[in-house]
Amino acid sequence: AEIFYAEGMELVRSHSHLGAPLPREWPVYLVLECAGLADPSEALFEALAGLDLTDDATALAVDPAGQGRLWAYRERHTEAISALGVPHKLDVTLPQARLAEFEAAVRKVVDSVAPGSRLILFGHVGDGNLHVNVVGPPPEDETLDQAVLELVASMDGSISAEHGIGR
Repeated sequence: AEIFYAEGMELVRSHSHLGAPLPREWPVYLVLECAGLADPSEALFEALAGLDLTDDATALAVDPAGQGRLWAYRERHTEAISALGVPHKLDVTLPQARLAEFEAAVRKVVDSVAPGSRLILFGHVGDGNLHVNVVGPPPEDETLDQAVLELVASMDGSISAEHGIGR
């Protein structure tokens, strides 16, 4: 389960010249991949039906080519961000129940500490891991990094995410 936001979608589409995966734009995108001994499609459809989404809110791929097309929007984030310049890259993990709160708070922190910079968030929503990428501040300026990591710590998160060194 992967997550990214509108600004990441816009950047990836611009950088990679990809068309839109859905008929309209959304503030947040979730890519889910399901596999099993039996086809998990019915269970996925039931779960989606419980969310009361409109038809233009979902795309489904059942073959490798289609899956690759959908995954490209998530997988091309790093190259698209790097094309903008040298990013501040912070790999953090939050309790899943606080991800939405963190997303809103980190935007305010970045705007406050590094006005005019560009924030791109994406990550592994299944384990609460977000990649915080900010382009704008000089690479050697750690003011932004410190502010974001303090926010993470204040929300009972880990500043090392999947790298395993803890808080």
